[in-house]
Amino acid sequence: MNWFSKNGYAQGVFFSLLFLAIGPFLDAVTKLLGAQIPPIEILFFRFLFSALSILPIVLFKNATISKKDSGNFDIKLNLLRGILGFLSFLGCIYSVTIFPLSEVTVIFWTMPFFVLILSMLALKEKISKQRVIATIIGFGGLCFFFSPTFLKVNIYILIPIFTTFLFAVQDVIIKKISLANPARFICEYAVIIVLCALPFTFFVWVTPSWAQFALLITLGIGANLMQFCIFKAFKAAEISALAPFRYTEFIFASIFGYIFFSEVPTANTFYAAMLIVPATMYLVLTEKR
Repeated sequence: MNWFSKNGYAQGVFFSLLFLAIGPFLDAVTKLLGAQIPPIEILFFRFLFSALSILPIVLFKNATISKKDSGNFDIKLNLLRGILGFLSFLGCIYSVTIFPLSEVTVIFWTMPFFVLILSMLALKEKISKQRVIATIIGFGGLCFFFSPTFLKVNIYILIPIFTTFLFAVQDVIIKKISLANPARFICEYAVIIVLCALPFTFFVWVTPSWAQFALLITLGIGANLMQFCIFKAFKAAEISALAPFRYTEFIFASIFGYIFFSEVPTANTFYAAMLIVPATMYLVLTEKR
C-alpha cells in the first residue's frame, strides 16, 4: 500500500488542500469563460463533461444500490438535490464572473452557519449555545458587505449568499441519503443538472472555440477530481480535524484572482474574514470537544 492509499492525518490534509486548491482554480477558469460564454452554457458543459468522464468508472464498477442501502436511498431527495445543484452552481458561476474570487470565497465560508440552522429545522438536531454564538459572529462578518451604500451599488451580492444557502440545503439532503457507491451518486447528480440546463442553453447558445472546449472539459474533470479529493480526505481523517484548513481556500482564491485578473482583496473582505474565520474555528473546537 502506497502513501496516498493509507488513512491518516497527513493524507487527509494533503487531499483536503488539493481540494481547496482545485476549487478556486476552476472558479478562475469559469471566470475566464464567463466573459464570452453565458453562465447557463458553462454550467451545461461542466456537468456534461463531469458525467461523461465519470461514467466509465460507474460502468466498470457496475455501480448499483445494494439492498441494504436501497431503503435509505430516496429518489425524490436525489432529484431535489440535482435541481438545487442546478440553481446553486448557476449562481456560483454567475457570482465568480461578476465578483472577485476572494470575495465570493469569504461569502461561501458562511455555509456552515446555514447548515446549523437547517439541521435544527430539518434534522431536529439540538443547537448548543456555542453554535448560536458562532452563527451570530459569522453573520456579523457579512455586515461588512451589507452596509446600505454597498447594497445599493452591489445588490447582486445577494446571489452568492443565496447560492451558499442552496449548497447548505444540499448538505442536509446528503445526510438523509445513503449510497453504496459515490461514483453513481456523482454521475446521477451531474446528469440531473445537465437535463435542467439543456432547455435554457439552446436560447443563449454560443459555439465555443476549441480552446474554450478544452477549458470546459477541464471544468468537468476538475469537478470530479474535487469530489474524489474530498472523499479521500474525509476517509483518511476526521472532518473536524480538517476543517481549519478550509480557510486556505482564501489564499488560493487570492492567488488565482491576482494571477488571472489582477484582483486584490478589499479591506471589507479582510474584515469579514477576520470575523468569519474565528467564529467557525470556535465552532469546530467546541463541537470536537
